[in-house]
Amino acid sequence: MGEKPKIAIVHDYLVDRGGAERVVIALSRAFPDAPVYTSVYVPQKTFAYFAGQKIFYSRFLTFLARLCGARERIFPLILLYFWRLNLRKYDIVISSSSTFAVQVRHPRHYCYCHTPARFIWRSADYNLAKNPLKQFFLNWIAFFVKPFDLAAARHIHLFIANAENIRKRIQKTYKKKAIVINPPINCASFRPVKKTGGDYFLALSRLKKYKNIDLAVKVFNELKLPLRIAGQGSEKKYLRSIAQKNIKFLGKVTENRLRKLYANCRAFVFPGEEDFGITPLEAQASGRPVIGLGRGGLLETVLDGQTGLFFAEPTAQSLKKTIQDFLKKENKFSSSVIRRHAERFDERVFRKKIIYLIASSHEK
Repeated sequence: MGEKPKIAIVHDYLVDRGGAERVVIALSRAFPDAPVYTSVYVPQKTFAYFAGQKIFYSRFLTFLARLCGARERIFPLILLYFWRLNLRKYDIVISSSSTFAVQVRHPRHYCYCHTPARFIWRSADYNLAKNPLKQFFLNWIAFFVKPFDLAAARHIHLFIANAENIRKRIQKTYKKKAIVINPPINCASFRPVKKTGGDYFLALSRLKKYKNIDLAVKVFNELKLPLRIAGQGSEKKYLRSIAQKNIKFLGKVTENRLRKLYANCRAFVFPGEEDFGITPLEAQASGRPVIGLGRGGLLETVLDGQTGLFFAEPTAQSLKKTIQDFLKKENKFSSSVIRRHAERFDERVFRKKIIYLIASSHEK
């Protein structure tokens, strides 16, 4: 029996509490001896879990990111950091990437790809900038970085896509095949309540333009139904200005409060298109149905008519019709059925799949 391989985990930057960071936590639990390498690390802005782990990062880039106030302004330097990162002392590198961790050069580099970098390949779709000057700057960086991104992809030993639509995107962008392993949720953290649900609908999101939260606000204004919105972002001021009294903005909420919000809502509203989308799964782990745009990752995580309802177009009319349909069918949704569906995406399932994939591939 051979020696246990030395593994390193790489992530773009640890400055958020999002689905990508949860993947890094799951990878770290699957391979507990593996250190985590990243470019920018701000402990106060990401999960407390990382404070107890071995994290290697660039203090210089972290300082610059704080000084500039936006990671986008130092993207070329972050690319250079990963491009020059030497991890040859490890047998295997597993990256979690949606921007630059893909740049790491290693003969056994397994890239868990959340998406080919949005600002390079889908900047118009994601509305990264509101002002022309910033958009010009990002477009210039994208033009400069694109050849490096394509070159890096050619050196990846194996791509792991977080969803089927990302597998197709990897194939289209990089002309590389990928295996799909969905991101995990910790089902044990979420508990369905016995009663049907509270009197409110819930949305949780970064308040960015492409998240389409304004769509939900407009529809709930019209229907006069109570909606609670958790999350922060650049659109918050605008959304508040158009919201009526039946809509409450909760800002940033604690994990404990979020679990209660999920468990006690009538349904979780998800009006944007995501590559995968963790929050709809957390809502389902809490036994609550999802009302969402039938595109992207939601097609893989929600069973239309069983664990939620889709609306077809990102329009107020389409969302309104689906909410009205939900009000008629609300009592037909089973909390236990919804919960069982969510358990298919539990972290234990993710760890088992990723460990098997790495072990079987390494033996070849």
